[in-house]
Amino acid sequence: MSRPDELMRLIETAGAEATRLRAAVRDGEDVAADRLARLIEDMHALAGGLDPDQAASAKPRMLGLLAEVDLLQAEMTEAHAALEAELQNATARHRAVNAYGRPPGR
Repeated sequence: MSRPDELMRLIETAGAEATRLRAAVRDGEDVAADRLARLIEDMHALAGGLDPDQAASAKPRMLGLLAEVDLLQAEMTEAHAALEAELQNATARHRAVNAYGRPPGR
């Protein structure tokens, strides 16, 4: 497989992985982006060896992948913020129960 073909395969695979991760985040599942990170590292290594014409043909799809990864990051940040707020509320309720839920004289 040629370098440009391999790069396009990696781009498509990374795009599918980013889409899968976004769906998992929306469904409230735990996600690990290790595979996506490895795919992007492999893409970076391949892209550095392309001549300008080959790189130009891959650029639009790479920009699309970048947009997909940006959306994933935004959704992960939003999910993290929601979880943090939920945890803070649970902590506050726990403190209230401990403070006001004790029997008199204790």
